[in-house]
Amino acid sequence: MNDDVFDRRHRKTGVKLRDLYNKTKNVAKTARLILDVMKDIRNERTPQWSNSLYSVVMLHTSGLFNFFVEPSNYEVLGSVWDGYNSKRYHGMKDHWFMFYPDLPLINSMSLSSRSSFMSRLGGLTSGKALCIHTIEEPALRWIKNDIPEAYPAVVQYCREIGVPVPRMTLECKVGGKDNLLTSDEQLNRTYLEGTRVTREDINVTEEDFYKGFLTNIQDDAPLDVKVTEKNLLSKNFGKYAIFY
Repeated sequence: MNDDVFDRRHRKTGVKLRDLYNKTKNVAKTARLILDVMKDIRNERTPQWSNSLYSVVMLHTSGLFNFFVEPSNYEVLGSVWDGYNSKRYHGMKDHWFMFYPDLPLINSMSLSSRSSFMSRLGGLTSGKALCIHTIEEPALRWIKNDIPEAYPAVVQYCREIGVPVPRMTLECKVGGKDNLLTSDEQLNRTYLEGTRVTREDINVTEEDFYKGFLTNIQDDAPLDVKVTEKNLLSKNFGKYAIFY
């Protein structure tokens, strides 16, 4: 997105797009105003789509970073549930993550339990298979250049301890608003003992471990399932996917 778009003003408030959150201090209100601006731009550039549905995604920088570094698709889906329920379940003052307007299907699913939400969306997006999450090169460069201290402490650490198999993520106990943090101010999350997939298990380099892999490990696989390179179905994602 170029500076011309960020400098575009909301037609009623006169506030620039880049300054809307500073004006409202509210994620949902900001999303509504951003949507107004983006619809104006859309209608000017592509008037044939002027009546189409349009949603914007709002999340804090911490949420963006979190989605980058989560080691599996199930961990990402868990973060989506956390974001949707940041006020209702976690007791936060404002939304951590949201679509505006809400996507009816996902919004309805977010009212279910965290485990049910992850399993259902996992079924829709990967056939309930474990995907070792991709961290794309631009994201890695951003982390290394702008927040280098986070690379060993978060990115490398998450991969070094291993990618939890889906059953571990599904059965993870996450603290709510009354016990969100532990006594040492860490997020209150309790995982069952189980398999954590390391790069040594699947015989890949550290660099390749960030490329992402689709596996044949389903979310009903036992906690102690053994994972090797024979469980890999493809490397990379999208148009860059290489199937084995």
